[in-house]
Amino acid sequence: MSTAANAFFLTHVPSVARIEGRPNLMIQEWLSKGSYTPNTSEPDKLIFEQVDWESLSTAIASDINRLAKAGRETLQLAMIAPNPSKATAWTYIKVYYSAFYFAQSIMRACGHIPSYYSPNEFSKVHQILGVYNKTPPFKLKGQIFIRLDAISKKLIFSKGEGGASHEGAWQALSTLIDDLIKSIPTSTFNQPEQLSSLSDLEKMKLAISTRSGSKLSTKRNNVQYRQEIGGWHPYTDHIHADELARRIQRVFHKDTTVTDFEISHHQSAIRFLESCLLISFVGRRFLFKLEDNYSRSYLRNGYCKFDRQLSA
Repeated sequence: MSTAANAFFLTHVPSVARIEGRPNLMIQEWLSKGSYTPNTSEPDKLIFEQVDWESLSTAIASDINRLAKAGRETLQLAMIAPNPSKATAWTYIKVYYSAFYFAQSIMRACGHIPSYYSPNEFSKVHQILGVYNKTPPFKLKGQIFIRLDAISKKLIFSKGEGGASHEGAWQALSTLIDDLIKSIPTSTFNQPEQLSSLSDLEKMKLAISTRSGSKLSTKRNNVQYRQEIGGWHPYTDHIHADELARRIQRVFHKDTTVTDFEISHHQSAIRFLESCLLISFVGRRFLFKLEDNYSRSYLRNGYCKFDRQLSA
């Protein structure tokens, strides 16, 4: 088991993990259908109080199922050998999107929801605020970050940071990892577990950002739109599709650990691939750990069942 997955388990939201059955309400839909009272008393924040926590948890669980399935399916598609065999660019892009979907699943399970919203998805919020002659503290559209306060049963909205939607999501995951790293020394982990978890989390942080500070999404843009890393004709990266498939397959091996991922490889294409695979690996292990600890969890008949079917 990945110690990074164990570390994320420390900060998961139990009310979400306990949802049963097959949840089918997305967070965007919940904004128009859920029950809550918006509060604008804090600067630069919108706070939902008196939240219908059960329906909210159901919506988040539905999001996790949807995103994790997309991540797993995309990873499966990345293992299909391209033709010609050197045309590997789309393999890298698929692996990136798998990592992105799993990253979103991790964050939602831990009560952090970075997402991109259209103005009409906040129409109910505007209507409620209008009754009290109040205005939102920032424009309710674009990249918005939502954090669950599971103790006080509040939702805290803030304007997303980090630029466009993908950059903002990676920044949010990096921030979550920073907070988790700070909490490890006071956790119930013994000293070897603490050291192992800290090492894994630090490696995840390095995987998310390059040495220059740019995020994985920047590299994906360069691969997709600037034809970097030689996966497009005339195929200058010299990495055969079979090698990529072997590296992707390691994500599913039970004896694989975070230390096996070569995020500092001398070839930039392999660094990018391994960084993305590391995120997917940890996300996959984390979701299975949640299922193991909640015997009636929605994951049992949702993502985890879907994963096992694809792995068979």
